[in-house]
Amino acid sequence: KGAKPNDCTTVIIEVEGGYIPKCVPLECKKELRIPEGNISFAVYKSTESYIIAKLSKVPEGYDVTNITYPGWCVDLNNTIKIGTIFNGTLFLSTDPELDTKCPSCVNSNWTYVNYIINHKTGNITDIQSAISYFAGGGKYPTTPAAISMVENALLYGVDFVPKSGQFIAIIVYVDAKTQMIIIEVDP
Repeated sequence: KGAKPNDCTTVIIEVEGGYIPKCVPLECKKELRIPEGNISFAVYKSTESYIIAKLSKVPEGYDVTNITYPGWCVDLNNTIKIGTIFNGTLFLSTDPELDTKCPSCVNSNWTYVNYIINHKTGNITDIQSAISYFAGGGKYPTTPAAISMVENALLYGVDFVPKSGQFIAIIVYVDAKTQMIIIEVDP
């Protein structure tokens, strides 16, 4: 089993007669700014994540931009065509109003998915298998690395919220017939 991630960073505080270490909570960026309207994207094969998603037509002024992001599939019931340009909408996996903004995105397991993308072990297939177990209708994984990620997520991911320096899963939704994906974004 893995160790629970630190929820603070240690800083040294000067006090009369010396110094003391103090645990200061890590702060997560309060609101990741993503566009509310459609963006365009295409997915491609990757050697670093299950897929990569190249975003385009993202207006300026947001925390996501027109670049390529590591991505993962979160819908085993549909497919998405590699290299095809899609119009889609971005949703924060941590948004408390996700169920009203994107009923198709509703999944009570996003905290586990966010935990996994921040605590990866094994290879791409192991990571995708662990993510699919929580989001997408996947079966319990069979490889030691994927099992470890699932078990650690169950232990430590129930209330996991990405902090500064960690990744947050951004859902990329097209429609009910196109595979939903997530991209990893640093808040």
